[in-house]
Amino acid sequence: LIWHMAPAAWVAVGWLLLGLALVEVGFGAQESSLRAWGHAALVVAFGRTFMANFANVGETFGVSRRLLTLVPMIAAYYYVALRLREAGDRYVLMSVEDLLERVYLYLPVVLGTVLIRFELGRAPAVIGWMVLALTLLAVGLRRDVGDFRFQAHVLAGLVFVRAWATNFYVGGTILGVPGRLFAGIVVTAGL
Repeated sequence: LIWHMAPAAWVAVGWLLLGLALVEVGFGAQESSLRAWGHAALVVAFGRTFMANFANVGETFGVSRRLLTLVPMIAAYYYVALRLREAGDRYVLMSVEDLLERVYLYLPVVLGTVLIRFELGRAPAVIGWMVLALTLLAVGLRRDVGDFRFQAHVLAGLVFVRAWATNFYVGGTILGVPGRLFAGIVVTAGL
């Protein structure tokens, strides 16, 4: 019903909301099958973003539809990961939920990385990725979350490769500074 009634860019958000509701009701009713269906909807919503949300180039009230649909999804996946971590102390979790807790820590980073590429563009994406990598590293160190630290290192490697392959050959300026110089300074300082 959501697929047929909602605009293409909002289908994934609808599935995400359905998944969140099923997970929460599943915890409230102590019914693991509802949580299983909720997790299925959450994972399918993630996959849907690559078919409809990243390709959506329109704006609503001057804000990119990609931002309007994907930022809440990123927040929701972090919420579910935190919810599963906290629920492990009060509920009996399905064995797959231990794995899903970690998966839900990775999905937002994938969405955020691709979103940065589409929103900032081909060359400036490395700057956004470097900021994301440093943020993940800082949170990972402060909160002792090894998954965030690992993601930061993988993303930093991606930044290095992408900057080397793309940014040395790009013209133009960023904030009045030649683009390759600006990106090189940011990436080098971040690394």
